[in-house]
Amino acid sequence: MHPKRNIDWSRVYADGHPAPGGVEPRRRLRACLVGFALLAGVVFARAVQLEATQGPAFRREAARPLTRNRSLPGARGRILARDGSVLAEDKRIPALAVYYRYLQQPPHPTWLRSMARSRLSRAERKDPRRVAAAEDEVRRETRELASRLAELCGLTPQQWARRAAEVQARVQQIADGVNRRRREAFEARRAEATRPGPSWLDPWLGPERAR
Repeated sequence: MHPKRNIDWSRVYADGHPAPGGVEPRRRLRACLVGFALLAGVVFARAVQLEATQGPAFRREAARPLTRNRSLPGARGRILARDGSVLAEDKRIPALAVYYRYLQQPPHPTWLRSMARSRLSRAERKDPRRVAAAEDEVRRETRELASRLAELCGLTPQQWARRAAEVQARVQQIADGVNRRRREAFEARRAEATRPGPSWLDPWLGPERAR
């Protein structure tokens, strides 16, 4: 009777069936572990470098309380007299900004022609009828704009026209003053340029000639 033996069937199977060629699982696992160790080492080295170079700055930033600035609109308080009457207070007043040429009546010819030509192609600009039609379109748009603005401001068309005329007169007065000062400065520079300079004969001709 033969003694009883334990048989390693996995070894028997391995002897009869050789493993296919390729990388062994243990070698692959060791490669993964080495790669993970390298990545962990890089992360650890970076952490040590930050701690050594910028650690105090990071700790001060973390210890500082987080603040946020937010601007909230608030109405200023009123100033009252002893009897309770209001001396000063803030009120909302709508403001309107309009390009001056759209208020000018009649429209400035140069501006009107420039606006009309800007809407046409080069070939169309050579046709006087197309240019005239474009100018009529600009005039119609200025009238519609005046009507809408008067409605937004709560004014009648007559009140709007009167205020637009006041603005136009004030702007024209300012422009006239600026042009007058420029013209006077130009005339002064031209007179200075045409004034005869000193001559070497002035000492012998006397003070009258020098003047």
